[in-house]
Amino acid sequence: ELVFGYDNPRFLNHVQTVRLPLALAVSLSATRKDLRWMGLATAFLCAFIATFLVARATLLATVVATVAVGWAMGRQARPYVGRAAVTIGMGGVLGLLTLKWFGVSVMEAVGNTASANARLLLWRYALDDAAQSWLGVGPMHFSRVPRGDAAHPHNFYLQTAAELGWPAALALLAAVLYGLWCLLRRLRARREQEAQAWGPGLVAACIAIAVDGGLSGNLVLPLPQVWVAIAVGLVCAWYKADT
Repeated sequence: ELVFGYDNPRFLNHVQTVRLPLALAVSLSATRKDLRWMGLATAFLCAFIATFLVARATLLATVVATVAVGWAMGRQARPYVGRAAVTIGMGGVLGLLTLKWFGVSVMEAVGNTASANARLLLWRYALDDAAQSWLGVGPMHFSRVPRGDAAHPHNFYLQTAAELGWPAALALLAAVLYGLWCLLRRLRARREQEAQAWGPGLVAACIAIAVDGGLSGNLVLPLPQVWVAIAVGLVCAWYKADT
């Protein structure tokens, strides 16, 4: 009942994968104090709800993105990394305490191991499809065979391999890794205060999207797709700002 307007709470979680880093960026860079507080409150609520709903892919993607930005920028990223650590930590603790207050264990919230096993089974189906032809089985054809409630394998890279073939999947992965490497290099090269405020959040959002895409269907769901497009547009503008 906590999640309004979503058939599945996980659909909201994949929006939060993008929204949490962007909210942290707003909390560090907005010129108005009320907007900075709104950004911080939004990030905290995202962390709380993601933990309360046991959004494993979202939380993992957010943590990996924060660590990657901290590694790339070092001391320059301390404001973002510190705020992200405190916000995610406090929101996570509150989410776990709320679960305990409702008398629900984490394993019960996840659904024991059924969801994890189902995801591994879907990945195997995708690999089986990819093995049929080096050009894949065709766009959006993973869902041609009924496979429970899932019309995609919860891994965008394996879905690309299954539907478009391994050459396309490897090209996509290479493009993603190269793009993230370019973003991290630009992040290290830009020293001004604005880059330190906006840059880490924008780059963290892109890294989180890429990680979440390997564990979920964030790139095939309409609302997460909108947030992904917003994040990519913002990061392209930031990347080109001084070129």
